[in-house]
Formats: sequence, structure tokens, C-alpha cells
Amino acid sequence: MINPILYVRGVPNDSFYLILTGKVMICSGNEGFFLEQGAFNYMGVECLTNDKYVPDFSAKIIGKAKLLKINRVDYRKLASNVNNIDYSKK
Repeated sequence: MINPILYVRGVPNDSFYLILTGKVMICSGNEGFFLEQGAFNYMGVECLTNDKYVPDFSAKIIGKAKLLKINRVDYRKLASNVNNIDYSKK
């Protein structure tokens, strides 16, 4: 079974998530404010460029969901190759 916990507040993380289907519960702030996110919402974009990213929220999958996960290493590999693409070839 895949771990339904995506982020834990205060624990470093190197993954960005885009929700494709389903729901994710976010717990944010000192008050423990809960928020449900659905399709096409994203979390953790800062981790792609910040080596010391520590989320200030927790997040977990609710029920069945499909998410796109991109970790920092893969993002940087792809970003470094963008300048090498020859767009003139069709």
C-alpha cells in the first residue's frame, strides 16, 4: 500500500504533488486549520528550487486518489535539458 501521508509539518520534503483525481486533506497553521484540495490543485512547488524546503503544513490522501509526483532531482534534470531541446525539428 502506498503511504497516504504526503507531507508532515516541519519535516523536510523534496517532492511536488499535483492532484489529478481524488482529494487531499491539508492541515495548516498553528490553529490546525483543515482544508480539502481536489483535482488540479498542487502542493510543494517551493521544494523544486529550495534545497532546504520544510513544509509549514501536513497533507494526506483521503480515499482513492491519483497524484503526479515530481521530486527535486528529476525536476532539475528536466529543467537543465530544456535548453538543449531543438525546437526547429518537426
